Amino acid sequence: MCIRDSTRISTWRARSGPGAAAAADGGDDRDDGDDPYGAPSARPAAGAVMEKVIEVDGAWHDQAALGRAAGQARTDFFAEVSFAQAGASEPLVRALASLGVDAPSHVQALGYKRVLHGQDCLLADRTGSGKTLAYLAPIVQRIHEQEALRGVTGEPGAPLAIVLAPTSELATQALQTARSLARGGVPFRSAVITGDHPWRTQREALGAGLELLVSTPGRLASHLEAGTLALGAVQTIVVDEVDVLLEDEDFQPVWKALREGVPRGASFVFVTATLPKPTEDALRAAFPGLKLAKGPGLHMAVPGVRHVLVECAGASADVALREKLGALDASLAQAQARRTLVFCNSIDDCRAVENHLQRKERRREAYRVLAYHAALTPQRRRAHLQEFVDGGSAEHLVLVATDRASRGIDFSCAEHVVLFDFPRRGDEWLRRVGRVGRGARGGGLVTSLVLPYQAMRARKMLHKTLGQERLWIG
Repeated sequence: MCIRDSTRISTWRARSGPGAAAAADGGDDRDDGDDPYGAPSARPAAGAVMEKVIEVDGAWHDQAALGRAAGQARTDFFAEVSFAQAGASEPLVRALASLGVDAPSHVQALGYKRVLHGQDCLLADRTGSGKTLAYLAPIVQRIHEQEALRGVTGEPGAPLAIVLAPTSELATQALQTARSLARGGVPFRSAVITGDHPWRTQREALGAGLELLVSTPGRLASHLEAGTLALGAVQTIVVDEVDVLLEDEDFQPVWKALREGVPRGASFVFVTATLPKPTEDALRAAFPGLKLAKGPGLHMAVPGVRHVLVECAGASADVALREKLGALDASLAQAQARRTLVFCNSIDDCRAVENHLQRKERRREAYRVLAYHAALTPQRRRAHLQEFVDGGSAEHLVLVATDRASRGIDFSCAEHVVLFDFPRRGDEWLRRVGRVGRGARGGGLVTSLVLPYQAMRARKMLHKTLGQERLWIG
């Protein structure tokens, strides 16, 4: 990767397993000409492995990465029990196997019986740990068992379970997972209702009767107000990305309507990859009997993902932007990933990156550039997301996005994440870097482009999480 004189690069990655030790908090940011990485405070924690970076003919090379196979299987992903031992019935075990899921992750094993038995519970683990199946599988099993024992099914406009998600993309993804389970031999009726889909189609789906409904909060509120949806038969409410939704003032009226409208005895399941203390405290206060299912990877970086930190200097905002665009070009050229996610903090920065890369695209320099943020219509967002996931016809796809793409969407196809703008908060960092290395396969690359005043904070985050110490999310 060709790096200008005004940039410094360091690279390291986490080691998984019991030998990983706690990380140090990092040091100061003073320069030290004797340090080969240009960063004295960027020493790896005991549980991290610093990889030698050398300069050859003006290009940077990571010696340890050369020839290394990406995506080696992770041994720390699975729990030490089977799905049957966790509580899954034979039909659910077969349905999960049809999806290629033969063993539970930690959060899936910890939460299965709690969700199945209708307990209020909190499912929390790092991104890519299988949280969607952690709540869907036991909910589907509960629906099937009640139908077999008592003939209970969803009546028109009265689902048995509701899943709430903050965005239409995440809601649609949850529905797709649910329907994959149904095709695996445990049939049930399901639908998604969001602002991106026609009202009439949603009203008809609700009127036909269904067991599982997936929705965004705004559209759920609209159907409740219109009388096309009732809460009287609901047994389970799932609030996915609960920390995001509880921070949203617009969610509060929906939250109040749900808590007051569901039958007594209905259970609430809260799901998150990042758990700020105020969110946990609020849930514990509102649900005194809340059961916790926290996976061991919560607030830690995914093991096996390689991290590269590039410090870009600039005397002005324009100069810093040019430096970062140059570093972005270099990282894309070296990684040669088929699918790359580039995260920006604002729509304006997204557009600057899009325009820069599209100029290269017009010169046929290998990239197909897609955008994903709130300034696009829902139809264009869906089309770009689908093309990125499916692969399209281009050899290299780059999706330039705001944090809308970091919230729960499964980008198992992504090989490289670039933080063009360093995130403002620790939870944002965890969600962005969690778009690679998902599931048991692991692997991937994260490149962080930072300005000098961000460098020390970035190193501290990396030291802590790559050393397998939890990042504090306040």
